[in-house]
Amino acid sequence: MTILATAIFMHVLVSLSVYLYVFGVSNTQYLRIFQVAFYLLLIGFAMTLGVGIEYALRYLRPTGHLLAAVE
Repeated sequence: MTILATAIFMHVLVSLSVYLYVFGVSNTQYLRIFQVAFYLLLIGFAMTLGVGIEYALRYLRPTGHLLAAVE
């Protein structure tokens, strides 16, 4: 569910950035805000993915396979 919300939010940010860029908004401050927000979101998503991989490697490795924790 979090991944879906992140994907929707990223889509909205990209759409707004493209809209502002294509239609030549005189104030490029808005474009910069969306660009910074998009990069922060990507960094947060990468950190979340990294924490998940670290958790999987640290706690699920002794069981032999990743699905053992679900069973």
